[in-house]
Amino acid sequence: MKYKYYCQYQAEDYAKSILPVPKDYPLQKGLPKDYSKKFAKLCEFAKRIYMDMARNPENYGLILVELDTNDFEQIRNGFYSLRRFPDTIIALFQSGKLKNNQLIVQADEFHKLIKKNRGKTAASVSKYELILSCLSDFGFTFSDFNGKPYGKNVKEFTVEFPSDLELINTIKDYVICWETFTYNEGYIKIVHTWEYRQYDYFDYKVTSNPEEIKMKQWVIDDRVKYVSTPKLQEFAIAFYDYSLKYKDINFDGDFNLKTKRIARINQYGCDMFGRPVFKLSIKLPLPEKSMDAILKCPETIQKQFKQDTSGGCYKFKEGIKCSHMLKWTINGNAHTGCPMKCFLFDNFDQKLIPHYWQLLESQYGLK
Repeated sequence: MKYKYYCQYQAEDYAKSILPVPKDYPLQKGLPKDYSKKFAKLCEFAKRIYMDMARNPENYGLILVELDTNDFEQIRNGFYSLRRFPDTIIALFQSGKLKNNQLIVQADEFHKLIKKNRGKTAASVSKYELILSCLSDFGFTFSDFNGKPYGKNVKEFTVEFPSDLELINTIKDYVICWETFTYNEGYIKIVHTWEYRQYDYFDYKVTSNPEEIKMKQWVIDDRVKYVSTPKLQEFAIAFYDYSLKYKDINFDGDFNLKTKRIARINQYGCDMFGRPVFKLSIKLPLPEKSMDAILKCPETIQKQFKQDTSGGCYKFKEGIKCSHMLKWTINGNAHTGCPMKCFLFDNFDQKLIPHYWQLLESQYGLK
């Protein structure tokens, strides 16, 4: 569909970022054996909500920034306003207890949490009651609901989902897992940790035992989760598969030579829709050492070595000498580059993967 507002495309991206739920994955202790099936139904429900947001953003009180606007701050706030749907769900279930497939919510606790969860854009978005109203349109029922979930003298209210009585229990179990789960506990390093609360609301791994999930699945999921293109998804998997031929390379979200990072596929900014822009970063601390390999690369790779990448550094602007600056000469022309900014590649043609790894072979003596 063609949309009028940025938030509509962003809501559709949220729906696309929800990972397919495997039929059988290692669950956290305490969850029902058939929880994966129940969680898959919850994810499908969440997708329907996000797609309804894309079609009817006004109903959810989203910040409506038109596509001809170039104010990134407004666009970003519109993106943040999408988070109010899962934040409202989480606040409800954090402040309620289960009883006979019902959620009994403490009104004061919910009010406190919803104000906390709404974040810095709270003053710019419509009231959270709109989210509750939309949830009621999708089958939730709220006792004493008349535009608001509770009256002035109501101490608690009840949330139900009559068409699927188990959904309330499924969400409660998920929120308990969500409160404590983290991806980064010495097992897998998630490069985009700072975005965890933005994209990962409905990631099945939140309810999993992550150490039992195969590493390749992390690679696959990480690309889908960030709404990358199919070409990048396939490249990331093939790049990981190629790395397995080297005995000293290990992967934890980065590609490491023992404990030293030498390559990663990472986010470098966003486009105007708030979608991540990815690049392959290759670390070559001694570019001259890899010059023979560089000269054997196709032009699409060589061109990254034919330009300087130090102009944005404050030290460069102030004329301060930087001991970390990289220097190399190619075809008789001298170049300099900031190690944080150079050797970033956005060509994800799988035919280039052997060339990328040959650069690393020449630099580090990989076998």
